[in-house]
Amino acid sequence: MNPEYSEKLQKELGLYPYHRDYVHSVDGTDIDIPMIYGDASSIMYFMLIDTKNVMNFIKDKRIKPVSIFPGKTLLAINIFEYRKSAVGGFGEFTFSVPIIIDGRVNVPILPLIFDQSFSKFGFYVIQLGASTDLGRRHIEDIWGYPTYKNNLDISIVNNGGRVTSTIKEGNNIILTISENLPKNINFKLKSKKFNTYFSHMKELRRVELNTFLFENMWIMGRDFKIKIGNHEIGVILSELGVEKKIATIFYPNAIEIAGKAVSI
Repeated sequence: MNPEYSEKLQKELGLYPYHRDYVHSVDGTDIDIPMIYGDASSIMYFMLIDTKNVMNFIKDKRIKPVSIFPGKTLLAINIFEYRKSAVGGFGEFTFSVPIIIDGRVNVPILPLIFDQSFSKFGFYVIQLGASTDLGRRHIEDIWGYPTYKNNLDISIVNNGGRVTSTIKEGNNIILTISENLPKNINFKLKSKKFNTYFSHMKELRRVELNTFLFENMWIMGRDFKIKIGNHEIGVILSELGVEKKIATIFYPNAIEIAGKAVSI
């Protein structure tokens, strides 16, 4: 972690009104909930998709995908690198879509995508995967997210200003995305809240994520390239019908605090 970023993020964490709700043991490892991921990076790609395709993956009638254009919503492809946590270091990915719960009207999506203070708005997780046994097990056991059954190779590599994100299982490529960073990129310290929703055993759940991060966001493409492999996870992307990229968010350093799962 950048030492300057580290000092500022730790200061933000020290000011956060943390309260431990309980301790959860996973494979002999005790984990305080809310769980603190003390050093992380992530890149998030927002892709345009048809709203009708999303409905094939949503199992709760209370959920309504939020439109960014008529008949179109967004798919968020998030790649995470967690370097410090109670379960050690691991990689993670999520596929999710912006939704509103019990809503009758649409909401202005762009102001809420990047800071979800409105409790009925968030991202519905269609698929998640992790790279280690304990990384995968604590996600399943503590929260119940829809997690892929095997460990995956998940990476974010910044090579000379071009970021490449890869998900694969063994030699089987699931997804590769690469894009040039903006020139003279400047990362700003921010504090944000995210709501994630998912279905678990016919129950709708929400997990609140509080984050302190250095980030940069840009619209449209910068020599953006995506390759989807012939894997069952890649098939999800094919069925969703990913179209053009709308925006990218990159944060090289962050701290994340994941709350308990709440039934909605």
